[in-house]
Amino acid sequence: MNLKKFLRPMPISKREKIQKVIDTLTMGGRSKKTIENYVCAINRFLNYFENKDISKLNESDVIEYIKNNYLNKQCATNTYNMNIIVLGICRNLSENSRICNTECRILR
Repeated sequence: MNLKKFLRPMPISKREKIQKVIDTLTMGGRSKKTIENYVCAINRFLNYFENKDISKLNESDVIEYIKNNYLNKQCATNTYNMNIIVLGICRNLSENSRICNTECRILR
């Protein structure tokens, strides 16, 4: 599946990691639309923190992101839940991330 239009200009290492996400979702039988939604959500997260090293984000940064982009906009539960999953994906895009368990704590 070719979703290169969703891989905005970014360092090759991150582009490769997002391509792995795409490949994993494809192998899992996810639809093209589902994959597009995940890639768009990943890009939204990366764009929000464009001037920050995501490996240095802390829980407060992530909570602010969720409030500004989802809770304050009263998004549907499915949209919110998918984007919580994206936090874990973005954590894996970053080496030595400090937001390791934030998405789990938010869900409790």
